[in-house]
Amino acid sequence: MRAIALLVAVAFVALFITAYSYSLGQAKGGDYLVIARFPPHALDKIDKALEEVRREAKWASWYGDVDIPLGQMREVREKLIENHGIDVETKNKVRYRIHKKAGKYRVEVYHNDRLNFTYTTDDLEDALWAAAEKGEELGGIPPEIISSLIDYKLNPPLLYSAYAIPFCNGTYYGPGVDALKIVIDGAVRVEYSVKNRTITPIQLPKAVVVTNVTRLGERWYGKYVVDACALPRVEKRGVIAIVGKGSLPNVIEILKKYTGEEPYVRPIP
Repeated sequence: MRAIALLVAVAFVALFITAYSYSLGQAKGGDYLVIARFPPHALDKIDKALEEVRREAKWASWYGDVDIPLGQMREVREKLIENHGIDVETKNKVRYRIHKKAGKYRVEVYHNDRLNFTYTTDDLEDALWAAAEKGEELGGIPPEIISSLIDYKLNPPLLYSAYAIPFCNGTYYGPGVDALKIVIDGAVRVEYSVKNRTITPIQLPKAVVVTNVTRLGERWYGKYVVDACALPRVEKRGVIAIVGKGSLPNVIEILKKYTGEEPYVRPIP
């Protein structure tokens, strides 16, 4: 058996905004949104960095990562393969193609640019396993094949990323749903056997129902946001701040000192 750890999540490339003493739509000109994600080895420095940033910023807080489940991955994966197929090449010059045509799935494996293997089937799972079996023969299975099998077999939730910030006032920006669910840890870990065509879950995303929040809108600058105080637990991942122009260089230097890289900075309109 082999073990593999994957994070199944759909992360929007978007900006995040958080609580302030007034709405960001009313923020005065010259203010900046600054976001610093801390590397794993520096997570224990977040509180210390935040203390320093608060001396310079108009507002600052820690933030954590959570996800909102809005669908299931099996249907998403089926549509992706039906519409776009799979076309990946490994470091050892093996190319894998899976595409659907005339109601059937066709697997093609090329080695050194020469067609090495073909297989046609009515069943997507069968096609994915066939590609995985050939991958084992040729020295490596592309992660895209394994992740597709996990999505199809286990059908984990489709996750949309959100930031959790300790507003402690029930703030929520996100989709309007009957029952808001939040996934605190979206990791998917499994054991799989290509020989036996089996996938055994070790860890799947678990959602908690959140009731003590009030939806204030769809997004803040393209990002979903939920009050960390409404959740059972949130791991700190970084620092976010509202900073005036005059203090911006100092805040950037503080965060660089702890993270080793430039924080994300954008003007607030």
